[in-house]
Amino acid sequence: MDSTNATPDRRVCADNSRECLERTAMLYLDGLLAADDSRVPFAPGVRRTHTLAIPRSSREDREVHTEAQIRASMREEKLLFRHGLRVFVDTAQRQVIAFWRTGTELAGARWVSCVNRIHVTDGCIDEIEVISIPRDSPPEFPSAPWPEA
Repeated sequence: MDSTNATPDRRVCADNSRECLERTAMLYLDGLLAADDSRVPFAPGVRRTHTLAIPRSSREDREVHTEAQIRASMREEKLLFRHGLRVFVDTAQRQVIAFWRTGTELAGARWVSCVNRIHVTDGCIDEIEVISIPRDSPPEFPSAPWPEA
């Protein structure tokens, strides 16, 4: 294979330990906040399913993204902060669940509650599921959704 066309290896680890799962997931979450996908290690064929849940409505939008679409979205989103982050690691299923809130400049000032399920294999993210719940609010730190640890 021609090495000039090879995808760079962005992994920070290559096992399925708790530390590796969390470090890899945090590269994605940090990349979202920084609008920078350059350090995120996606596996070939990665898929992100994003469900946008509209409060007080039966409407729900669901989109499935490929790696190129995920990377483009990460560069375009303008997240203002990350607040109340809670991360849970399931080593048996090789997944990380993250709960957090953010502010965004999209469609005016609002905040969004997010749940991410990030599946990691050998240091690469191979699947992401996102549920976002947008709410209208000024772009300031909302109160924590749970007590601070």
